[in-house]
Amino acid sequence: MNFVDAAHDLVKVALNTASSDMELQQACQQLFSVFSKSSDTEENEGMSLLANELDCGRGSYLALICGALIEHGAKAQPLSEPLLKRITPLIESSACVAQICNEGEDFSQAFERNTSAEQKEAWELLGKFKGPVAALLSADPQARQKAKALQNSVDQLAPHHIVGHWMSLLLKVLDREPLLVLEPASSFGLVGTMSGIVDNHQLHVLLMDVFPGSDNTRVSEQAAATARGHGPQETGELITGHWNMYSWQAWSGTLSDNNEHWIWGEGNPCDIPLFENHRVVLLGPPSYKRTWNSARTFKLLRADLTIEKELSNDEVHFWLTKISNS
Repeated sequence: MNFVDAAHDLVKVALNTASSDMELQQACQQLFSVFSKSSDTEENEGMSLLANELDCGRGSYLALICGALIEHGAKAQPLSEPLLKRITPLIESSACVAQICNEGEDFSQAFERNTSAEQKEAWELLGKFKGPVAALLSADPQARQKAKALQNSVDQLAPHHIVGHWMSLLLKVLDREPLLVLEPASSFGLVGTMSGIVDNHQLHVLLMDVFPGSDNTRVSEQAAATARGHGPQETGELITGHWNMYSWQAWSGTLSDNNEHWIWGEGNPCDIPLFENHRVVLLGPPSYKRTWNSARTFKLLRADLTIEKELSNDEVHFWLTKISNS
């Protein structure tokens, strides 16, 4: 039996309303037992067979299996269109519920009082897709781009539903975003791109790893690998920040320590202000000791900070002058 045959069998069991959970589990075990031997063609065909049945009564279970296969190395693309199509009405329904129930009273009480049985069912069903949604949007930048059509609904839902919260974080992730980093005190700097970074603590770790100008190791190899999406999701290591990070507005010939212009670790790179089409990060000495755990938010999300050019002292001064004169 190959992977496609096993996927056929799993779908058959899932569609049979009389089949037992034991039969479903056995079919799932058979699928995973042959997955490692499958070709790319078989893998894509089998994933498509599973993904195309997400509307059935056990569709959330089939989506969960697809998400697990992505974690084991399967391509995410066959899941993209079927999963986004399946969750779109659930997200839109749940976003309407969130908007109605968020108007001036306790959310849980308003939810019970103002939500229809159909809306509650959609709300609960959406929660069953949290793992597959996180797997897909972590592994597939194109799926993240397509899912941005749901941005408004996701933002309404995010404070109240785990799927909305996770999607909100993932849809803010930038890909191949131009980045300019300058350290005025040392006249070091770089131009590059960043991708897959969820929060500014993660950006800080990657800068500690690659920013020029230090003969000493600023961050461990394992912590840097974790930030890039490789190895364990958490290492147990405590990271100590090397800099204060500022937006470009903090520079007027000297760095203003006004925290209005701080780039907070808990924030997102998408909120870093643009200057001439670059996200600009200015580095200064830390105002106080900042620590956080070595971890990444999403297991499958690969992050990267690519240096396109290390800037000369003159080039750093050129950029700082441009910023001062803006």
